[in-house]
Amino acid sequence: MRLEGKIALVTGSAHGIGKAVALRLAEQGADLVLVDVDAGALAEVVAQVEASGRRVLSSNADVTLGDEVEALVEKVLGAFGRVDLLINNVGGSRGPRQIEATQEEDFDEVVRLNLKSTFLVTRAIIPSMKRQGSGRIVNVASVAAKVGSLTGSPAYSAAKAGVLGFTRHAAAELAPFHITVNAVAPGVTQSERMSNRLATWSEEERRALVSRIPLGRLATVQEVAAAIVFLCGEEAGYITGATVDVNGGVHMA
Repeated sequence: MRLEGKIALVTGSAHGIGKAVALRLAEQGADLVLVDVDAGALAEVVAQVEASGRRVLSSNADVTLGDEVEALVEKVLGAFGRVDLLINNVGGSRGPRQIEATQEEDFDEVVRLNLKSTFLVTRAIIPSMKRQGSGRIVNVASVAAKVGSLTGSPAYSAAKAGVLGFTRHAAAELAPFHITVNAVAPGVTQSERMSNRLATWSEEERRALVSRIPLGRLATVQEVAAAIVFLCGEEAGYITGATVDVNGGVHMA
């Protein structure tokens, strides 16, 4: 159990990639702080983690709101005394795929979900990681940050590009404190949310999407989670400021 004794905070952990990350971290021995506004779905994940024998604290805090983030971190430190691993996974897209049709409120909401949440939680966690002289932060970005979104909005592409820029800045700033900051950039991933979105597409549109992926299929949430958990481990101790692409070859750096 490579991560035994570590405390991991995972935002957006009730569904999809966040849920897969939470369960994999528990398998590796970490105790967990799970955060999601979907209380019902989060309770199911909490039960799965508890069944594995790991300690778990859950919260329905909205991590796009600074006051709620500060209260969350205070609660976590009161319960566990530290946070060793932070996975900023909250995100999502909304609005049309065309720039001209995108409304200002849609753009603002997508930036709030994906970029502002990453900034707020990271900012709140940094002081405790500095005090302990160690930490791992992994931000979930997207291949959309590099090639534009294959399924989402222009706001999503812009917000995820912001996550990559923030990751590099934080990595340079926090390296002297032995805190690594990296990103994972998934391609189109077969989460419940994505499956529901693609169900509204025509068969021709779905085939066209898959045809753009050299490996010829969508990612699984487990494949993305594996990359995230790797960056949390000791083996990744000399990796910081990096983006790990998990996209089936859509973007080859």
